[in-house]
Amino acid sequence: MLSQHIECACRELEILLHSGVAYGSTAELEVSANKYGVHFTQASVVTLSIGFVTFCSSISRLFALSLPHERNGDRLRVSFAPELVLAKIRGDYDLRKYWERVLSDYALGSGPLSGDHRMVPFPASYTRAQLLFAMERFSLAHEYGHHIGQHGKTTKLEAAVDGNSNRF
Repeated sequence: MLSQHIECACRELEILLHSGVAYGSTAELEVSANKYGVHFTQASVVTLSIGFVTFCSSISRLFALSLPHERNGDRLRVSFAPELVLAKIRGDYDLRKYWERVLSDYALGSGPLSGDHRMVPFPASYTRAQLLFAMERFSLAHEYGHHIGQHGKTTKLEAAVDGNSNRF
């Protein structure tokens, strides 16, 4: 779905996708997003590692739990005011420890191996879903940008046939 949204936006904006993009994920726990050129074409393969997807999930969960939410009838108000967010984190010992756990897990390079995953109750769960989708969409669009700009290594093949050089 993410790649479809990006490709639809590219078509609407008349941005050339060259020979196209294939999107997938890798089983790596390392946090990585990459674009690989397909030899002898203008196509690319874009990947987000499982570690990257998990990172986005963890960070969106932390942010959603840390943002003050206020329900007003059918409406939801989310505050991004730094002083209110910091007050919420400082005032909730478990949330503070959760921040420490997730950040230390990633700082050590292992990702969220502690298994300390938190449920995100409504209304924060709605915010989490929006944050997660935005993070993944931005990351994939960034890699598409490398494809569109034809960044990275390109491969050329030269062959001599009867003394004439042909390029492919």
